Amino acid sequence: MTVVVAIVEGVERSLLQSLTQRGELDWFSRKLASSSYFKLGSGVVPYEPPNLTSAFSGVSPGEHGCFSYWECDSDRGLPRVLDANDVKAPRVWNWPELAHKKFGVLNVQLTHPPTAINGFLISYLMQQSLHYTFPADLARRLNADGIRYAHDVSAFYRGEAAEFFSGEVTRIAQFQLDAALHLASSVDILILNLTLADRVSHFLWAEVENKPLDSNNHIVQAYRFLDAALARLEEKSAGDPMLVFSEMGFGPIDYFVSLDAELQKRGLQVLDNQGKVNVTKSVAMETVQGTHGLKVIGNSAGYDKRVEEVCGVLKELIFQDGTSIVANARPREEVFHGPYVHLAPDIVITPANLRRPPMGDQRWARHVNRELQTGWHRSGGFGLLVGHALAVSGDEFALESIAPTVARLLGSDIPSFCKHPSLVA
Repeated sequence: MTVVVAIVEGVERSLLQSLTQRGELDWFSRKLASSSYFKLGSGVVPYEPPNLTSAFSGVSPGEHGCFSYWECDSDRGLPRVLDANDVKAPRVWNWPELAHKKFGVLNVQLTHPPTAINGFLISYLMQQSLHYTFPADLARRLNADGIRYAHDVSAFYRGEAAEFFSGEVTRIAQFQLDAALHLASSVDILILNLTLADRVSHFLWAEVENKPLDSNNHIVQAYRFLDAALARLEEKSAGDPMLVFSEMGFGPIDYFVSLDAELQKRGLQVLDNQGKVNVTKSVAMETVQGTHGLKVIGNSAGYDKRVEEVCGVLKELIFQDGTSIVANARPREEVFHGPYVHLAPDIVITPANLRRPPMGDQRWARHVNRELQTGWHRSGGFGLLVGHALAVSGDEFALESIAPTVARLLGSDIPSFCKHPSLVA
C-alpha cells in the first residue's frame, strides 16, 4: 500500500469541469462526485517552483527563499538557475518527523541536484545531466528493468507542428508515469509531478479558447492522459489515500507586456550600445519570468525613495486602449514575510489584465520562446482527496497546507513551524 500524491500541474479547474460534465474524463468524473474536492490559492504569483516549494515545505516564499526558476538579482549577467541548495526550508521528505517513512519523489521542481532521502528521488532538471537520481544507480537499475525515463527539458516548443510537440511531451509524461508505477510499491508515499497539461497549455491554449472541445484538441488529449494516469496511480495506492492537486490554474493571454520598455519611455531605464540595461544609468529593470517583479538598481542610499518612485510610475501605466497595465505595485516587504524576503524582487506587481502579464527579463524570455505562448498561469488551483475526508472547511486553502496534510496522511506529527493546518485529521 502506498499513499499517492499526484501533481497535475496547470490543470484548469473550469476546463476540468467542462470536460467532466461532457463525460470526457472517467476517473475525474467519478472522483469529483464522490471525493473531497477543494480550491487552492496560488500565492502572490502562480508559478511552479515557488508554489510547489511552498506546498512541500509548508512555508511561504519569504521563508523558503525561492521566487522563480532563477535568482531575481539579474544585474550581474544572466540570472543563475536555482537548485535544491537554494531551498532554505526542509521539504516534507526531509522532515525528521517523517524520517521513518520511505518517500519516492519524481519530477518536482528545485530537487536537482538530488540529495539523499529515505527512499528514492528523480530530480527535475533544467539542463541535461547523467546524474539526476538518488540512489545514484537508480537510472541504471530502471534501464535494466526495461523502464526508460525522460526529463521535461528533453522537449521544448520552438514553433513546430502542434501534433509533434504534443506527442513529444506526452511521450515524456508516459516515461515518467511508467517509472513511478514501477517504483511505487517500494515506498510508503509516492510524489509525482506530471507537467503535461502545463506544457501544452502554454503554447496551445488558443485551441480551447472559444472553440469546440473535440477529440483532436491537444489540451483535451493531455487531460485524458492525466485522467487515465490517475486511475493507474490509484490502483497502486491499493486503498491508501490519494491526494491530487494543481498548484495553479490556466488561462489565455493576448501578449506579454514589456515593463522594461515602459520604463525606458519614462527615462527610468537606459540601454547600452549592445542593447543591455546600463545599470549605472538606470533606476529599475524587470526580474525573471514568473516573479511579476522589478529590481530597483543601486545601493541603499535613497532606496526607499526609488522604490516609491517606480511604484508610482507603474501604477500610472496605461495601454493604448486607455486601460491600466498594472493593478498594483508594492514593495516586497508588503507582499512577502520571513527571513528571505531580500531574495524577492524589490517591487511586485499585480497585472490589471490577466491576459497581458509582464514579460520578465527579456534575455530569458527569448530563451524560453515566451513570444510563442498563448496561455499563462492563473491564480486558482484545486485539490482532490481520495479515500479520506477533509477535516476543515473553507472556500480556499493555502498551498502551505499540502505538507502538513501529507504528514497526517502518513500518521505523523506536524512540525511547529507550519502555520497552516492539515486538511485531514
